[in-house]
Amino acid sequence: MKNYASKLLLFGEHIVIKGARALAIPYPAFSGRWSFGPNDPKLQQALPAFSSYLRDKNIKGVDFDLAAFDQDLANGLFFESNIPVGYGLGSSGALCAAVYDRYAKQPIKREDSAHLAQLQAILAQMEGFFHAASSGVDPLVCYLGHPILLQGGQMPKIVPFNYPTTASPFFLIDTHITRQTGPFVSLFLQKYKELDFQAKVEQDIVPANEAAIDALLAGNAVALWYAFQAISSFEYRHFLEMIPTGILPLWEEGLTRGDFALKLCGAGGGGFMLGLAKDTAAMNRLSIAKAISF
Repeated sequence: MKNYASKLLLFGEHIVIKGARALAIPYPAFSGRWSFGPNDPKLQQALPAFSSYLRDKNIKGVDFDLAAFDQDLANGLFFESNIPVGYGLGSSGALCAAVYDRYAKQPIKREDSAHLAQLQAILAQMEGFFHAASSGVDPLVCYLGHPILLQGGQMPKIVPFNYPTTASPFFLIDTHITRQTGPFVSLFLQKYKELDFQAKVEQDIVPANEAAIDALLAGNAVALWYAFQAISSFEYRHFLEMIPTGILPLWEEGLTRGDFALKLCGAGGGGFMLGLAKDTAAMNRLSIAKAISF
């Protein structure tokens, strides 16, 4: 059966709330898919309740074949996934994408770029079952299977990647800490009430974020490296509460050595940290680094 990849938010964490752009990509290293097994509540977890939620929610713009969903559940359907929960990788987003793909009677096609906003709204309401409030970004990326550029309230846009394979490599560092997004978003919003912090965000992190996205999409490794370093430095100085203490020495080492740098990958607080190295040798020196292939 079809795999639904997890997602990584590469750039725009937190500041996307204030209208900055953000870039999210599918990450096939973790994924989920439909499977059938024994009719076991432990395997199916919240799926029966999710079916009831969709029946009661009556989401505008989509008609689900819930009779087929319930019949499949009775026959042992479950979502087989290795996407870690609490890592910001879109574990519930992948599930929502899979349900929409399989049970929406007339789903919006992946190539229908004119209706991405409508699709995102539908998926956001679906994911509300898991998170109370959802932007719909995670299931959108998981459903489309393409990088998505979020444009400060405008319609999301599917974007191509043109990053050369010989350029500075991206990698992930696993903090081995699960976390929830909400508390760290709330922390950012609380800090943003301070005028001095607002000014620093607008003057420093927003331009660096814009430059990083533009450089990555253009395949400009040199510009990307400088923008990434600027983001790493800013987050070390102003998002310290969002960086797990066990990662701080490595973060500081990157800022000091200047041959790799770390940044938050999503809300922070745990999950993965995103890294960029000047070259493969610098990345390989970090035994806990996991290379990312686009």
